[in-house]
Amino acid sequence: MTEDEVCALASLMTYKCALVEAPFGGAKGGVRIDARTESVGFLERATRRYVAELNRKNMIGPAVDVPAPDYGTGEREMAWVVDTYSALNPGQLNPSACVTGKPASLHGIAGRTEATGRGVAIGIAEAADSAEDMKAIGLTRGIEGKRVIVQGLGKVGYHAARLLEEAGARIVAIAEYDGGVASPDGLDVDAVQRHRAESGSVRGAPGARTVGPDRAPGRDDARRCRGVRLRRLRRERQMAGPRRRLRRAARAPRGGVRRANRRRGEIAEGAGLRRPDATSYARTARSRRTTIAWRPAPPGPPRSLVAARDLLRAGEDAWASK
Repeated sequence: MTEDEVCALASLMTYKCALVEAPFGGAKGGVRIDARTESVGFLERATRRYVAELNRKNMIGPAVDVPAPDYGTGEREMAWVVDTYSALNPGQLNPSACVTGKPASLHGIAGRTEATGRGVAIGIAEAADSAEDMKAIGLTRGIEGKRVIVQGLGKVGYHAARLLEEAGARIVAIAEYDGGVASPDGLDVDAVQRHRAESGSVRGAPGARTVGPDRAPGRDDARRCRGVRLRRLRRERQMAGPRRRLRRAARAPRGGVRRANRRRGEIAEGAGLRRPDATSYARTARSRRTTIAWRPAPPGPPRSLVAARDLLRAGEDAWASK
């Protein structure tokens, strides 16, 4: 999920609200987390915090903006939204109207879960019912016998595929994020959905050929990547203390330069960093403070010796000219 994607979806919501004459301008939002790898407690805390921020900015309410479930969310998350909004707005007359997609037990609407998928199926059926349009692309009128490929077997894709199958269409392939299944004779959508609920993937569904990578990414891969990020963050936090002490030692007073250099070497060695040589310190006096920069000394003799040698040679030349 990216900011551009959210902006595009918000624009689409604006057009949809205008078409159905809903009194809303249209908006979109979300939280960028992987719901498959996080615990239920973490998802609940993230959802409630998200609602609290929307409420603080006056971006949610029955007469302001009514969110709806989308990818990675469902009735459970919408119930958390209602509960959080009700607690933050005790004087609201109808707090349950702050969000759609609620469970029927929390003033939800029966049929809301399959509503979007049903709309997709009805739209496809209406498009296929136009004889002129079907003739232009070389197909016959009607949905009967048409081959359909479904991308995503979630809340929308499953119900759309199921209703198209009931209308006489033939579902020949179903694609998911980890692969897909295909069958030229048609797939049993309910059987594929049951297999996905049991195994967590559509791959290997009975009576179908699995397509896609040989190995599907699973929860272990996501957890492994998350573990790598956590270890890297933990290492950065461990190194923050020694680096802060190094910077503090670099701001030692003028008389404590040697002591500061020695202290910096001890800190670096204790933190597992490379202990610099004595020539690695470059000292610059500024007012009453001394700044120590970690840069290697230039090759050749020190600049002070070079300056003294040049001055001596200039004096000898001046004496010889007399």
